[in-house]
Amino acid sequence: MKHLFLLFFILLHIPIKAVESPSKKRARDICKFFTKRPYLKQPSSLKIPYNADSKEKRMSGELEGHQSTIITLAYAAGQLASTSYDKTIRIWDLATQRTTHIVQSNKPSNNIHFFNEHCIMLAKNTKIKVKDLRMKTIVPLLCPPTQSTATNIDTFSCHTNNIAVGYNDRSITCFDIRTSSFIRNFFTGQHDINALTWLSGNKLAAGLSSKLKIWDIISGNSETPLKGRWVNALAVASTTFVSATDDGTISVWNPSNMECSATLEGHTASTGAVAYINDTTLASASDDATLCTWDLATNLKTGVINHEYAVTAVTSVNPLMIASGASDAKIRLWDIHKQQGLDSINITDYIQ
Repeated sequence: MKHLFLLFFILLHIPIKAVESPSKKRARDICKFFTKRPYLKQPSSLKIPYNADSKEKRMSGELEGHQSTIITLAYAAGQLASTSYDKTIRIWDLATQRTTHIVQSNKPSNNIHFFNEHCIMLAKNTKIKVKDLRMKTIVPLLCPPTQSTATNIDTFSCHTNNIAVGYNDRSITCFDIRTSSFIRNFFTGQHDINALTWLSGNKLAAGLSSKLKIWDIISGNSETPLKGRWVNALAVASTTFVSATDDGTISVWNPSNMECSATLEGHTASTGAVAYINDTTLASASDDATLCTWDLATNLKTGVINHEYAVTAVTSVNPLMIASGASDAKIRLWDIHKQQGLDSINITDYIQ
């Protein structure tokens, strides 16, 4: 009896750790997303997501599997790649709307790129790696220069044989992919690197925490066509490129003279992602919970697709279809002309 009383006394004093439900965890991750980005305006429509363990039937045209905010999307050959703050990268087969591959990481990946239809390029810690989706292997491609103090890769951009890697020590290193040889280093001073993209004429554009900066990787010369704005995202087409900023505006640039040809206004919160559908049509994702399409020939807004949550990622699948990612951890597929979601009956018609 004495031993039973002692055991009962010990059990009473053992703290019981509360188990956090999946829905609360996802809500906490969403709050963390905005807390770490004070320049973003959290939409008033943001709600706590439904319980991830519920038996609710999945809606057609919605890809579910991530447990936190979608960071970026990429598409190639019927496959969609997505990264999330849940520290996973997922590859989706759009014909079946199912996950085919999951890559775990110790940190969220801010960028992903299809090297070809069978391989994806991703950043893990301070290394660029290539994952072969057929062999299910990951091969290191590039490492940072020895003098770098970086502990993580913020973003990267790949174009033909060149790749530019932005590190969290605010340095940018350009490599030749074929030989893994070093080309040139750039330093951004006190400015964080949010986005990188290659322009014609061996030029590199960088979206920084308070400016847009352009470098010539051959001469090393630079120019700053935009100052005083936090540049969240960049996208490039054959004759123009665009920059999306924290004030919700999108600037359209002429890469030959670096002049701003138009400023697209319509979002009421930060614009965090942009994607060209074709040379004259643009899609933009914003924290005002909208996905907008634009006609760059007239610089007019052609459509608005409302979401319930902040839209954090967008990519073009083909001239008829786009995919968006949001802070509710879902990916949605849209018909850009009808401005409505796709159902499972006709989705295969869009990706053939």
